[in-house]
Amino acid sequence: MLTNSRKRLLFCSSVAPLRTGAGELLVHRHLALLTGWDIMTVGPHDRPAEGDYRRMVTVSPSAMLQLLVRLRRRWLWPVADTAAGTYALSKFATDADGFKPDIVVTVMLPDIYLTAAALYAGRHGIPLAILCHDDYEEDLPPAARGYFADIYQQASLRFCISEVMEREFVRRYGAAGVVLPPIPEKPPQPVRKQRNEDALTIGYAGSIGYGSERAMLALADGLAECGGRLVIASRNLRTIAKQVFIHPAVSDLGAIDPEKLDGAMMEAGVNVLAVVQSFDPNEKRIKYNFPSKLTEYMMFGLPILMVAPDYASVPLWLKNQGDVGILVTREERDAFKQPLARLQRATERHALAVRIRDCAQSYSPEFLHGRFEEALLATLSATAKP
Repeated sequence: MLTNSRKRLLFCSSVAPLRTGAGELLVHRHLALLTGWDIMTVGPHDRPAEGDYRRMVTVSPSAMLQLLVRLRRRWLWPVADTAAGTYALSKFATDADGFKPDIVVTVMLPDIYLTAAALYAGRHGIPLAILCHDDYEEDLPPAARGYFADIYQQASLRFCISEVMEREFVRRYGAAGVVLPPIPEKPPQPVRKQRNEDALTIGYAGSIGYGSERAMLALADGLAECGGRLVIASRNLRTIAKQVFIHPAVSDLGAIDPEKLDGAMMEAGVNVLAVVQSFDPNEKRIKYNFPSKLTEYMMFGLPILMVAPDYASVPLWLKNQGDVGILVTREERDAFKQPLARLQRATERHALAVRIRDCAQSYSPEFLHGRFEEALLATLSATAKP
């Protein structure tokens, strides 16, 4: 029977709870909001996790561990991975046993920390919960294709970043999950005032890579033609996607901490936000992931321009939501002409902002974290011994 005492959660992953990259930030936000829990973290982290955690254990990449990881190749993969996961587990098992976790939480990445988390949960007969942010199965050799299936089926709780991912993983692994979109930093803000005299100023935050560079250049070209600006906050090296950063219509804000992004965009006069997914045909995982910047942007009180190939997750999400944003599904300049003309009208920007604000409550930090914690507690109740 589950009591009302504080619950204990062991988080074991190479994804540290940090305010840096998207995956780390999502983990940090959820763990930081588990105020009624004791939390222990395990990982290869060279700096402490950011949170009020009871214990933190670093499993350093020793020579033995690195050797075992390197052996995870072709037909040796299953044996070497189990050996590496077991070795990693031996480095934190004593601390974890003293901590006495009620549940183990990990991130679905094909690494030894996922393996170690599953091994610890299995050996101690406690539930395993996995956070699925991306689809990595194609990164595995054929001999390891059953790896994700075994761990996914072992888990008592599976959080999928999107509905399309949850459906695909049910088809692939034969087990249902809980849809948990990326948790944003702030709750929904009031709809921002839109003025006719303001030039169209589109804000973008995040990396720009090979698969999105052409679309970003087309967007910048379109804004230059209509007297608008593209404001970018990014940690990119400026030698990557250089033509975007030096474009005359682009204002480069540099790297902005996620907590300060809202204020920086407002100060720059941004009146529309852009989500851009990769058009690289080799990045098939964008069918299943869900860009964290979309839920982040939904809280800003501004309209959103969504740029993505028609097979990606964002167009599929928008189709289910209705007319809450403007979608561009091609990376050519002419594809942006009509959407940008529409966004130049203040009344249109305001109407779109109202519609995205109306659905934002279902993606607020309070709502999404509530779903996360309730699922953890329900799993503990279902697996509690009488």
